[in-house]
Formats: sequence, structure tokens, C-alpha cells
Amino acid sequence: MSHNRQLCDLAAVWLPARQIAAPLISPMRKSPLDVCSRLRANEYIILANGKSLMSSRMHGSEEALAILACRRVRTLEQPCVLVGGLGMGFTLRATLDFLPPDAMVIVAELVL
Repeated sequence: MSHNRQLCDLAAVWLPARQIAAPLISPMRKSPLDVCSRLRANEYIILANGKSLMSSRMHGSEEALAILACRRVRTLEQPCVLVGGLGMGFTLRATLDFLPPDAMVIVAELVL
């Protein structure tokens, strides 16, 4: 690991996060679900009730989910996939990369 990379990792741990979008409160829950996005050093984070939901630094699970879900769909004559929620776009990007160019990919996003 390079010295600059180590410094960057330390900065990500110690620098306070800066809120970059207003919190969303879900009307479908009895208790409020506080969802917000933050920027800390070079990392974007989406938080739900103060807990990390996803991050621009670690997104392997989103990519693995897309590949797992698209494995059979890829072999169809006219592949079509629905991605539920854009998030940070990692699942969508992996889906587009994995499926053939003529596949239809639809993204459904809940907007409050």
C-alpha cells in the first residue's frame, strides 16, 4: 500500500462527514426512517437511521447481486431486468456491463 493511500484511508476515518442531501422521512413507517447521504473525504455514504447503508468505497455486494440475478436472464432471447432503486448506481452499472447491449434494463426509484 502506498503512503498516500494510507493517508487517504486515515483521513476517511477521522474527517467528519458532511451532509450533502436533506434527510428523507418515509411516510410508510410508524417510526421515522431517517435516510441521508454524506460525503467524508473521497467517500460518499448513504445512512439509514445513522447506520451505513451503502458506500462508494465498498460496493462488491451490489455487483455480486446483479451478476447473480442476471446470470439466467442473460441467456434469454430478449433479456429484460428491473432494478429496484438506483442507490449509488453500482447494481445498475454491473447489470449493464453483464447483460448484452440489446437488453432492456428498467430502474424503478421511490421518490417521496
